[in-house]
Amino acid sequence: MTGKGVATESDLIEAGHALMDLGARAVLLKGAHLDGDESTDIVLQKGISGPRYFSSRRTHTRNDHGTGCALATSIAAGLAEGIDLPKAVSKGESSCKAFCVDPFTCGTVRNEARWIY
Repeated sequence: MTGKGVATESDLIEAGHALMDLGARAVLLKGAHLDGDESTDIVLQKGISGPRYFSSRRTHTRNDHGTGCALATSIAAGLAEGIDLPKAVSKGESSCKAFCVDPFTCGTVRNEARWIY
């Protein structure tokens, strides 16, 4: 979206600031495609100094289809309940991680995040 390559955590933050310069009030930057044993996601918010980091050990799984949409839905639900953004992200990421470790099997389809809220 910014036309910038993202290979490091610093690149993620730079891309996030570029998105905020385009008008976003907050950005969740996913670090899943960066190298390392941990995956670090970053939240930037206008009016809040410094990034907020969410790191966890990588989970190697095939049960990740739909987790991006489930994460976004979980965050939106948390915000609708009045939870602040960092807490909503934390809760959403915990739910997604739990699904990847212990998925719900649904027929012969590759496991998907199909949660009922």
